[in-house]
Amino acid sequence: MSEIDLPGMDGVTSAPLPLAPEAVPGGRVLLADDDADLRDYLSRILEKRWAVEAVSGGAAALAAARLNRPDVILTDILMPGLDGLQLLRELRADPRLRATPVILLSARAGSEDRVEGLEAGADDYLVKPFAARELLARVSTHMQLARYRAESESARANLMAILEQAPVGIALFKGETHRFALANPAHCEMVGRPMEELIGRSVFDVFPQHVPPLDEVYRSGRPVVKREFPGKVLLPDGSLEEQFLTFAAAPMRDADGNVIGVMTISFDATEQVRNRRRLETTRAEAEEANRAKDEFLAMLGHELRNPLTPILATMEHLRLRGTKSLPKERELIERHARQVAGMVDDLLDIHRIARGKVRLARTTTELSSLVFQSLEVVRPIFEERRHALEVEVPHGLLVNVDPGRLVQVISNLLTNAAKYTDRRGLIQIRGARESRSVVLRVRDDGVGIPADLLPRGNGFFRYMGSLTTPPCSEVVEWLVLTTPIQVAGTYSAPDLDCRPCRILFASSVLPDRA
Repeated sequence: MSEIDLPGMDGVTSAPLPLAPEAVPGGRVLLADDDADLRDYLSRILEKRWAVEAVSGGAAALAAARLNRPDVILTDILMPGLDGLQLLRELRADPRLRATPVILLSARAGSEDRVEGLEAGADDYLVKPFAARELLARVSTHMQLARYRAESESARANLMAILEQAPVGIALFKGETHRFALANPAHCEMVGRPMEELIGRSVFDVFPQHVPPLDEVYRSGRPVVKREFPGKVLLPDGSLEEQFLTFAAAPMRDADGNVIGVMTISFDATEQVRNRRRLETTRAEAEEANRAKDEFLAMLGHELRNPLTPILATMEHLRLRGTKSLPKERELIERHARQVAGMVDDLLDIHRIARGKVRLARTTTELSSLVFQSLEVVRPIFEERRHALEVEVPHGLLVNVDPGRLVQVISNLLTNAAKYTDRRGLIQIRGARESRSVVLRVRDDGVGIPADLLPRGNGFFRYMGSLTTPPCSEVVEWLVLTTPIQVAGTYSAPDLDCRPCRILFASSVLPDRA
């Protein structure tokens, strides 16, 4: 189609409007031209697609734009007062309006005029005469580009908000020198530097200890993960402190796939490293203390056994000679000497248990026989405290255990029951087969153990505390033996019952004979 010259329009031409590009809906155009006829004509063309505000000069256009920001500004260059180029400079100086697209209209077709307008900041330069279709196309294009830029800026602002609020450190480094392009607040706090000291500076200058991983990523183009990477952080007083960072570094690429920078996501692992070091130190100290304790127990046991051996040998010698003098005194000395010897053996057993050197002499044994051997051991304290004893351990309950050690365990349970039950108390021993196991229970009617003092899990000796029991003022202290149940060859540690009037309730699950 041919262009049509319209009289009075200063050489502006027109083309059929249907061939123009589809307009951006909802757009708004600000038109500035001192020629009333041209201004009116251009308004009629533009307002078929967008809202149009037409003014007669640059000053009026600037005021209208500041009052209501348009999507596109169309301005003639040659106008009285504030001309088109001066208007352009004012717009670019205004932070709120500097991104608004500006199209300059001029009858000057020279390349220098065009360059001057574009260098001044114009988005486009339209030379008269021009077709209406060309005008619509250029306005529509710049309106779309402006909206794309606005959406891009909005997305960028949202992304920056996310990065700034991220709980981990995020940083972007550009080029081979790894210049900071971005560092979110978490990263700045982590490295002890404000953003102003980082952006634009090379990591070589700021944190040389972090360069090797970044170089590795930049050169290879492959991501790298570093755990507890050592470095230094600047403290407020200007001193440096050891720091450990765990971070992932990944390459950033351009549209052609070339590496142009590195992105890192990191968090401070310093406290984690310090806690682990403290734990390792504590563990080493505990192991050393445990070793010293074992050595002390072994030494103590042997030192105590040395004076006991001649005492017991002398008492045995007097018995074999048939000496009749002081029989009660000799019996008292021998009984207590053997009791102390038994305690020494227990002490040495603890040492062997701790070192994993306990050897069990298992044999298939009648449980009732072991119970009655234990009763013989504890008979003196039962008679002295006048306790009533009920024993229900039927014959035929065969167990595969170390007899000597199980007698020791049962004796300890009975001794505790007798010691911490009021005089003339009732103590019961029950043995029974339950499923594929044999269970032995010792009950008494003592004061019981509070629930919050019951032992948790397995251990050696557990001191459970002291308790003043009404109505009497006697302070009861107890020691609960757990491990020897296992050492004797049984399958579980004792269960303790804290019900009223129960100082000890022990349940030992013994392996039935295979």
